[in-house]
Amino acid sequence: MKKLFYIFILLVGIFSSCKNDIELNANYKEIVVVYGLLDRNDTVHYVRIQRAFQNTNTTAFSIAQKPDSLYFDSLEVKITDLTTNQIYILTKDISVIKDSGYFQNKLNILYRFSDPITSTHRYRLDINNVLTGNMVYGETVVVGNPNQITSPPGDTFDILPAKKIRATFKSGINARSYDIFFRFKYNEFDSITGNLNSQKYIDFYVQRSGLTSSLNGGEDIEQIIESDALIAFIGNSIPVIPGIKRVATFLDAYYAGAADDLNVYLDVSKPSIGIVQKKPEFTNVINGYGVFSSRNVFVKKHPVNTATQKTLRESAATKLLGWK
Repeated sequence: MKKLFYIFILLVGIFSSCKNDIELNANYKEIVVVYGLLDRNDTVHYVRIQRAFQNTNTTAFSIAQKPDSLYFDSLEVKITDLTTNQIYILTKDISVIKDSGYFQNKLNILYRFSDPITSTHRYRLDINNVLTGNMVYGETVVVGNPNQITSPPGDTFDILPAKKIRATFKSGINARSYDIFFRFKYNEFDSITGNLNSQKYIDFYVQRSGLTSSLNGGEDIEQIIESDALIAFIGNSIPVIPGIKRVATFLDAYYAGAADDLNVYLDVSKPSIGIVQKKPEFTNVINGYGVFSSRNVFVKKHPVNTATQKTLRESAATKLLGWK
């Protein structure tokens, strides 16, 4: 009995001295986060490359304020046209100002190249951390321009009460979905001095993530917009400001096509509104996270004509906004 008692005391001492802390974090691992969208209409192409971080000794907010925690010291970044084997070396760019927010915006490192790209070609992104030897890569096809945009016809079109506006076009190659919206642009002037105060715009969405039936392009797409809804949107979106006169300048039509991978990424990134809150993760970046894909933002400019100016001045929804 004495031996059993001493053994019991020994075991209690051993187990009571064991460390009972729970390690929430695994050992350090380099995690690369990539966001890059190729658009054949852009004159300069950017790729954002950052590191993921976690530290139990300080808050995430504190780390987010330190550029060294967000960016890698030495990366080699290139994009290869897999159709022609042409290689484009991306250079580091710190000229683009990042919006303020949760993360620091004193330094914003992007990687860029300015060569034209082709919508029928496939491109590969390669990222090499020369300090660690870690390699990250991804591939994408390029979305082509929509074509045969037949409506609205001509350079301008009328916004008149009780009128229907048609937006018709054929989808571009490799486009899986389309956003369609009108960007209403206007200038604000001081009513006394006549000086220009600012240039502004609001976006009126006609369609969000409308799917195409294939990636082959040439698919007929049509949306009909009620002009009364557009007039009401303008009236509700722009505040009445005493002493301000306004002049409408353009109503530009935007046709924004997303590649297949980008469409999936946007779909799984939407907020969950169901009972099950767990959402699947999506990345097409090998050995990293994020998305390397393509979009095509095609713009057809429509100067605002005199008939539209008259509607803005006389419509009950917009006449108090000071249109000239």
